Formats: sequence, C-alpha cells, structure tokens
Amino acid sequence: MKSKFRKLRILHIHHSLYLTNLIVRGMRQQGYDAANVYFNFIPDSTEANLTWGSDYNLKSNISGLPQQASFFIHAIKNFDIFHFWASPFLISKLYNNSCYHIPIDLWLLKKYGKKIIWQSGGCNTMILPSTWSKEIDPEICDTCQTTQGEYYGYCSDRYVNHHNQKMKKYADLRFGTGMNLDHEKDSGFVFPPVDLDLWNPDISIPQKYVYERSNPNSLLIFHGLGLQGVPSRGNIKGTIWIKETIDELRSEGYNIELMYVESVPNQIVRFYQAQADIVIDQLLVPGGGQLSRECLALGKPVLTRVHPNQIETYKKTSFPNDPPPYIPTDRKNLKNNLIKIIESANLRESIGKKSVEFARNMLSPQISAKKYIEYYQTLFE
Repeated sequence: MKSKFRKLRILHIHHSLYLTNLIVRGMRQQGYDAANVYFNFIPDSTEANLTWGSDYNLKSNISGLPQQASFFIHAIKNFDIFHFWASPFLISKLYNNSCYHIPIDLWLLKKYGKKIIWQSGGCNTMILPSTWSKEIDPEICDTCQTTQGEYYGYCSDRYVNHHNQKMKKYADLRFGTGMNLDHEKDSGFVFPPVDLDLWNPDISIPQKYVYERSNPNSLLIFHGLGLQGVPSRGNIKGTIWIKETIDELRSEGYNIELMYVESVPNQIVRFYQAQADIVIDQLLVPGGGQLSRECLALGKPVLTRVHPNQIETYKKTSFPNDPPPYIPTDRKNLKNNLIKIIESANLRESIGKKSVEFARNMLSPQISAKKYIEYYQTLFE
C-alpha cells in the first residue's frame, strides 16, 4: 500500500541550489513531489556553474514583487512543506540580512496549515558571532572580517538573535550544522549529499585536466577555494598556514607538492580533487564542508577542522554506520597530521576506503532525502 506520506509536496527555498537540487532529485526518485526556488538565478553565470539551475527563478528587487506574490499563491496551493535554507522568506522585501524581518509570508503559510523548515546556511545562521570568537576560535571572525559588532551589522549577535526569535515562532523543524550551540541546540542534522555519479573513485580524468607533478612520484596535496567569494575573505580556510606548512615539510625533504585550485567550476574541480593523494579543507571554520564531502566520495583522506560537538553529532547521525573518517585538524596539529599521513601509504589507503564507504552509506541524494523525509513525517504523526 502506498504510504500516505508520499503525498507530501516539498519546496526548498534558496541559499544552495547545488544541495537542494540533489535533495530534490533524491525525493523525486522516492516518489515525492519536490521542487526548489531561487532568487536572481542567471543561467551560464558563476552561480549557474555552482548550482546547476532552479525549478523556479524569482526576481528579488521591487519590480519582482508581483512575480513573488503570484508564486506565493501558487506555492500555497501546491506545496505542504516549505524548507528554507538560511534566509526564511518568499517575499524578499519582508526580510533583511541586517536586522529586520517582517514574516507576513511565514504567518500566511502557518495560517494555511503549511509546515516550515529552517536550515542553517553557515556560521552565523544560528550560532552567535561572540560564541565563535570566544568559545571556538577568536581568529575565525577576525579573519573573515564580516563581523561588524555585537549589536549591529549583518554578522552580529543582535542579528542572529533577532532572526532566531522569529523562527522559533514559525519553524516546525530546524536543522543545524551539528555544533549544538546557541540556537542550534535541539535542532536536527542530516549530512548534505554529494552526487556520487560524478564524485566517485572510478571517474576518468580528461587529458586537459591532468595535473603535471613538478617532481616524480611526489604526493599531491589538494587545497581549494570556490566560487562564492571566499578568496576575498582572507585566510578564512587557513590557506596561508597550509602553504607555509607544506613549504616547511618540503624543506625538510618530504616529496610533496600543493595542488592549489581556486574558482574552478564545480563539475570540473572534481577532476583535480580525484588526482590528489591528500586533501586539506577548512582549518578555521569547523564542519567538513561540501569540498570535504566530495573528497570523501572520491576516496581521499581529508584533513579538516571538526568541533567536538560535531563528532558526537556525526556518530549519532551515521549510526549504525561509521561516522565520516575526517582527520580533525587545525593550525596547531596540521604539520604532525600531515607527517603521519605522508609517511604511511597504508594509512592513506585505509582512510580512503573508509571515506568511500561513508559516502556510499550516508551521502547519496537518495539517502539524504530519505533522512529529511523521516524528519518531515514526525510533523504529521
């Protein structure tokens, strides 16, 4: 007998179409009516290279209000669950990143019996900047240079508290980054998916993307920055420390080289990732981001910062499977961790196998979609 929950109609709203496209695909494959909506999507743009398109594309400026209102009526009629990623609005002028939020659109959704989901889109969605700087690492906010003060600006305690107070009223479910701090406490967690058809150990490398090693038999260490403005935010991933450490190890006789990749489209960067022997991702911001997950799917050992709370969340979410085999790394233990993994081919191979196993067990779009659906179903029981 067909499950009553298959009738759920789900709309994912903005922030990361790369992720929402994959989740929507996984939901559709399981028989659910799912779609995503984005604001100001420009085909063939940098955004298009990263996000691969949208089902509904809305204007966010004042001229787009009639279009937004028309879509809002359509959405109320055709969807049951509204899953907001980072910015909880469908009418753009009701929401501002600095500090005002007049959630008339959310109020109407609730009035018509819709379920509202809110998902963290990064460091300042649910966790206070003061918590990052005082309890996690004071260098994070100083390096990012986005934090403008405790009481004003896009990235401030006042901003985070203001929007979370609204969402505690309207959101039926919240999803965090696994840190379980501040407004993330008691929120759900699902590993964001990876397209395992594109990221897997068996992909072939087109000749034009083959990386030429400077030294014979050197180990390639991959580190990359993406297309979302991260390069303009200084040392936010710890790139300076990574380059310095690799230079230091080379001076000590280790046959290694850095494969540094910046602003390469998402579907192409995988060819460089696949050639790496070791991957280093974020050393400041905890999380094991999308690059880290992609490289797990490629069977790579991944060094990245992981917060202790996340380790527990990852174990709980992965059970009965093993959690992601990240090598927890920050600037203090980067050199020692690199030496261990450089000096042991067996360790690299062992971790690489665990990486692939984790990806197959936890990172496919179908599995990620299934986990979200299980959360959604609790709202209707």
